[in-house]
Amino acid sequence: MQLHGQLQLAEQWLKEVNPQIDFDKIKNVFLNHNKSYSHSRHLSKQDCKNVGLNIVDLETNPDLQDAILSLHHCYMILFDKFPISKVVENNIGGRYMQNYNAK
Repeated sequence: MQLHGQLQLAEQWLKEVNPQIDFDKIKNVFLNHNKSYSHSRHLSKQDCKNVGLNIVDLETNPDLQDAILSLHHCYMILFDKFPISKVVENNIGGRYMQNYNAK
């Protein structure tokens, strides 16, 4: 696993936005296996704010909230109606969908 390289990249990206950010504090929260060892574990908005991440509440921008919820509902319908296990899309219309094959 290339975790070291991924950590360097994450630190670089965060410090481009906020040079004063405490990357070790962020790393200790997000790589704490007692708290987030699984993709299904929830990190609260407040946890993210507490480590210095700039979190914008969706409720402060109704247009953005509506767009994100509409997209979320589209994906919920897609996953409910079709045997899809993965969707990756980009901003220029490219997409990849992986079907779920039960064996």
